[in-house]
Amino acid sequence: MWLTRKAKYIIAQDKQRKRACVVNATYRQYKELIHNVVLQQGQYDKFSGDKLNWSLVCTWDDSLTKSADQALIAKYSILPTVDHVDPQGAFPQFEICSWLVNRCKSELTPIEFVAQCNKIISYQNSKNFCNRSL
Repeated sequence: MWLTRKAKYIIAQDKQRKRACVVNATYRQYKELIHNVVLQQGQYDKFSGDKLNWSLVCTWDDSLTKSADQALIAKYSILPTVDHVDPQGAFPQFEICSWLVNRCKSELTPIEFVAQCNKIISYQNSKNFCNRSL
C-alpha cells in the first residue's frame, strides 16, 4: 500500500512540476524503481548513516509538513523517504533517505547537497562554532 501511494504521489508531483524524468516514464516504472531502491538501500539513510524506522511510514500526515515543532522533528527525523537522486535529471532515479535529510536536501543533487554540507562545516569550523558554549 505504501509503495503504491508513494509511486502515485511522486509521479503526479513530477508531472505537476514538469520534470524531464517523467516525460517517458510510467507509474509502473516509478513503482519498480522505488521498490528496488527500498530493497537495496532501505535500512540506512544514504547521507547520515542513521538507521531508518520503517514503522513510522504509515503514521505520517502531510499536514505535519507545515510544523517545525522540535518534537515532530525528533519523532520523524528517521522516517524513511523516497528522494530523487537528481530532481532535474532526464530519467527517474531514486534514493532512500531520512525525512530530515530529505527536507534539508530539497531540490539539490547529492553532489550539491554534500558540497553545501561541507561548506557549512568549513565555515562553522573557521568560526570555532562547534567549540563555543551556547
